[in-house]
Amino acid sequence: MVKKLVQKGKMATRIVALAALMQTGCATVENKEGSSDNRVVAQQTVHHGWQFKNISPSERRELQRFFIQYAQGSPTARNMLHKLADAGTTIEFFDKEKDENNVFAAGLSDESTLSLNRLMMTEGVSFDDTFFHEGEHVLHLSEALRYGINARSFRSLDDVYIYATIMEALAYRKAALCCGEQKYNPDFERAKKEADEVFIDRLSAASKTVEDRQIYERDALIMVNSETNILPNQVYFDTEPNWNQIVSIMSRGEVTSIPVLPKPTLDFLQACVLKELQKNPNAQSLDEFDLSCVLAHQSSLRQDEMAIKKSISDLLCETYDSCCETGSVPDEVLHSFLYLAGWPTKQQMEALNDGTLSLDQAREQNLQGISLPDLFDNAQSLIDSEEVQKYQTFQTQIYGKLLYFEKQILCPYAQQQERQQGRGIVSTTNNNKGHLQ
Repeated sequence: MVKKLVQKGKMATRIVALAALMQTGCATVENKEGSSDNRVVAQQTVHHGWQFKNISPSERRELQRFFIQYAQGSPTARNMLHKLADAGTTIEFFDKEKDENNVFAAGLSDESTLSLNRLMMTEGVSFDDTFFHEGEHVLHLSEALRYGINARSFRSLDDVYIYATIMEALAYRKAALCCGEQKYNPDFERAKKEADEVFIDRLSAASKTVEDRQIYERDALIMVNSETNILPNQVYFDTEPNWNQIVSIMSRGEVTSIPVLPKPTLDFLQACVLKELQKNPNAQSLDEFDLSCVLAHQSSLRQDEMAIKKSISDLLCETYDSCCETGSVPDEVLHSFLYLAGWPTKQQMEALNDGTLSLDQAREQNLQGISLPDLFDNAQSLIDSEEVQKYQTFQTQIYGKLLYFEKQILCPYAQQQERQQGRGIVSTTNNNKGHLQ
């Protein structure tokens, strides 16, 4: 798993620097638990079991001081350090700048290796927070594998997203708990209360921006496509997983319930529906899909109507581009795509050229004049039309169905009225296809 920080130009970084790399803990405290016993335990933790990779002697000494401090000041950190050491966990340092998406990876981890980016100091990321975050990933990943659970266990992208978000929420909770106990020592109840709040906040994605959620969603997509190894004791969840049981296993009993499901973005909603369509291309109802996360946040996802319209516009533009790559597109088809995508009019183009209007403003103005149900219907009819179907691209073959199911989720009342009137999904495989109006 990865702990990531998105850098956004002039915007302030969302992770406040609590300590520079290799500085001592979240706060310096006096030990109030019995210094002699804790000192012995701390020293044992330092020298027992660890493996080190790409770490200089001076960095190792700093790590040892870090271990001693937290083993004395935080019971949770002491317990974690013991478990990691007992498992023979490898700690390694690496140097990696932000990637092409402007994302900085402060730490990386799997079930046996805890990797930390030396450059986190320059990005303003807390070493302490990152260490315990990644340490928790090592522990809950190894526990999940022990029970035969990995991304392959789950039946849908939606479920993998929940699984991935649970792991991140547990990691943020554990980091908050370790640093909080160190900071508030001996008021450990305050630390636990704050850590539990962090868990719920991270799990629900309530305070995360769209960009933050997209990082989690991208990780889920990567897991679906890459974590395909079959474990010796592989478990498969053919129905809705018992998330309370799964989080209990992964947290080693520290967390026993999942009171909320994470909120997806509109883009991820589309990705989940597409994945379900790949499994069941002849589906006619949402009941045939696993979209628990999406449907749990159905009301919230419906609130930003303009965002929904823009997502439809993006699908239309992508479909049109795919047609152009296959062959020339008649003017009639082009004009239909441009109109439904909210493309600027001649007058708006003049305003764009003189700088009094932006492309996004023009698109919003034009989409504002089309009701959301009509936009869904007309976009689906255009894609499913004979004139567009002849291009036989992935987009022309599947996006009409995608729009049909999106409308069920995002315009349920309009969809209900249509079902009462006998309207349904338009097949893209029969010969009785609609024509452009």
